Amino acid sequence: MKLAAAILALLPVAGFAQVSVCTASWYDAPAPVSGFTCASWFYPLGTRLQVTEAHNGNSVVVTVTDRGPARRLVRAGRKIDLSRAAFAVLDGLELGLADVIVAPVIPHSAFPNPHSK
Repeated sequence: MKLAAAILALLPVAGFAQVSVCTASWYDAPAPVSGFTCASWFYPLGTRLQVTEAHNGNSVVVTVTDRGPARRLVRAGRKIDLSRAAFAVLDGLELGLADVIVAPVIPHSAFPNPHSK
């Protein structure tokens, strides 16, 4: 988790753009929402998140399409369940759990254009 701490120190956190370090797992998403998706109680549905594996630096952008993990797992430190496809990009599927850094992707339209009048 030393890499995670170093990355967190470098990431700007502004307003709702809360960056967190947590444990992620994977699940088989339903066919209509398969792909790079995730389930989370902590972010609104439709939020795009950049998820970075804390030890190897692999990263993927996912969309929150479901709620989860189960409340009992949240208490154990899991804030996000990734689709099988997204998890495979981060760490492969062998271990089933990964330490990750999660940050909302803020669209460019959220920032004021300094050149507009």
